[in-house]
Amino acid sequence: MKVGQYIRLINPVNIFPQEMAEKIGSFGIIRGFKYVNYNLITVIVEFSPCCRFWLFYDEIE
Repeated sequence: MKVGQYIRLINPVNIFPQEMAEKIGSFGIIRGFKYVNYNLITVIVEFSPCCRFWLFYDEIE
């Protein structure tokens, strides 16, 4: 997994409200990583130019 790679959310409705999940879809581009601690990684994913979210590593595939 690297910056610029396309990813797919495993279940966007579990992460976002239904209306938002339908609007942004399940595919995004990785824009960065943040190490919370040695075993927990979050990933910044961009779904559109104005739509970026921090997600836990296990929410994407």
